[in-house]
Amino acid sequence: LKAEVVTLPKGHFPPSVPTELKAELEDNMAYWNEFGYKGRDDPTVIHPRDLKSPPSLDTVEDYFKKYDWTKVFGS
Repeated sequence: LKAEVVTLPKGHFPPSVPTELKAELEDNMAYWNEFGYKGRDDPTVIHPRDLKSPPSLDTVEDYFKKYDWTKVFGS
């Protein structure tokens, strides 16, 4: 599989991107350029690992096992 990296000027998007999504993507990309994709360089972000009591998160697999799917698919 061949791929090519293409850098587009600010405000330019492929034709398939919906108009209502362009402003949101532009904001996201500006944030990533300034603070990094995960926001590690953003001094206003408090990461879960920095909390006195970090949250204990289940796995996605456990979530799916515990969820009552009859609400979604019926009985």
